[in-house]
Amino acid sequence: MTTYRYQGRNLTGEKITGLRKAGTPEDLEIKLAEEGLFLESCHTQDNSIFAGLTGWLKRSEITRLTRQMAVLISSGITILEALESTREQTNDKSIINIFDNIITSVQAGEPLYLAFGKHPAYFDSIYLSLLETGEMSGTLDISLERIASYRERSERVNKKIKSALAYPALVLLVSVIVVFTLVAYIIPIFSSMYAGFGMELPSLTQKVVGISEILRETAWMIPVIMIVLLISAGFLLRSHNFRKTLGRVVLHLPVFKNLAVKLAASRFCRTLGTLLNSGLPLIEAVPVASRTVGNRYIENRLESMTSRLGDGATLAETLDEAMIFPRTVIRMTAAGESTGRLGEMFAKTADFYESEVDTEITTLTSLIEPIVIIGLGVIIAVILVAMYLPLFDLVGQLGV
Repeated sequence: MTTYRYQGRNLTGEKITGLRKAGTPEDLEIKLAEEGLFLESCHTQDNSIFAGLTGWLKRSEITRLTRQMAVLISSGITILEALESTREQTNDKSIINIFDNIITSVQAGEPLYLAFGKHPAYFDSIYLSLLETGEMSGTLDISLERIASYRERSERVNKKIKSALAYPALVLLVSVIVVFTLVAYIIPIFSSMYAGFGMELPSLTQKVVGISEILRETAWMIPVIMIVLLISAGFLLRSHNFRKTLGRVVLHLPVFKNLAVKLAASRFCRTLGTLLNSGLPLIEAVPVASRTVGNRYIENRLESMTSRLGDGATLAETLDEAMIFPRTVIRMTAAGESTGRLGEMFAKTADFYESEVDTEITTLTSLIEPIVIIGLGVIIAVILVAMYLPLFDLVGQLGV
């Protein structure tokens, strides 16, 4: 059976999106109709790791082309002309093929957001929601500009996180290489020398030499284990339950909790503010924004708020009940709802928490670096002491 990403409406007219397995689009339509949903559009969903990785690698290029498309449409040319001109601005063959497909769909009379929606690995739900809003309201150029700005901000935050963690990761990698070199190659030299003397080795030295021998005998297994772990991690990360459990565990780790919550708050507020400022209804914007927080446990807690909003509760009340975000987010939300400037308030809140994320990352890396360096120093010190203990004993026996 094929997995389809579908969009439809329920009996009250509310837009519903999701994933469902079915043999054909017709089977999907029948299944949804039995549940009281009317199918509007659907496309196959590629759940492979490589599809998601490809879309992630092309993210910056898609953002650049989106901004160019916004400029072209704002200049007054038609959508088809803008798509054709945008396609010519890239040398990436996969993106060129995607734009060819989009142009063909638009020429056949298909709405622009549905044509883009056939390529979910490249255009996420936020992109499609803003695109649909702009197309329906006649402000496509403004929506594309907002999409590009939103993605650029998100990419800047992600780059800051990667840059901040790059140095500690490099130090850790060098530490592992140094320790492995000492254990696998330097210790055997000392071990052979002491064996030639026929002397009994101290207990610490025997243990270190034993570890060295085990590593040398099983060194060929390390790459195999690494590959197995990477493949296993890839499959586990595709599991909804595993990612939900992992997200919950992160929220209980003292060092990472604050960073995880503030990062989720900045992403949720940035996305929701962008969607609301583009004219998307709150009841539709919240589920889309919830999927961008980067933590599956928080995502599930936030998505459960949609029913409460439908029952008439305010967003501030539902966020308070979720007990995920700091009080600042709740207060800013309440202020935005009372003044009718909710989108603007979320944009300001996102700015605040993005700066807080920078501070948290700086603090975290300042803790990781000395811990890694001290750990490396202790390991090297133990190895050196273990290797020189027999020399001290030998010198003592010689009476020097």
